[in-house]
Amino acid sequence: ATSSAEPIWDGSSLLGRLVPPPPEDQFIMTGDICVLFFYGFTSHSLNDFIVNSVLQRSDMTIPQAVRSLDPAGDFVNLQHLPVWVPPQNQLVV
Repeated sequence: ATSSAEPIWDGSSLLGRLVPPPPEDQFIMTGDICVLFFYGFTSHSLNDFIVNSVLQRSDMTIPQAVRSLDPAGDFVNLQHLPVWVPPQNQLVV
């Protein structure tokens, strides 16, 4: 058991030399978590905005919109339909 006179933070241990003292550590971790949340939120929001704006254009078909969002065809393959799409519903690309 530790007495109230002993310091809580022991800077002489290996962990104590590698990690900043608790107030700074808590401040840094809080900032890191907030920045990660902000990055994730803005990334998803911008992605949704761009995809929705392209898909809502009336002058583009769905395959054209997919090509404009994925010009290299890395994520969506328009040449082959997935197995769960019935063959009578194939799109002419």
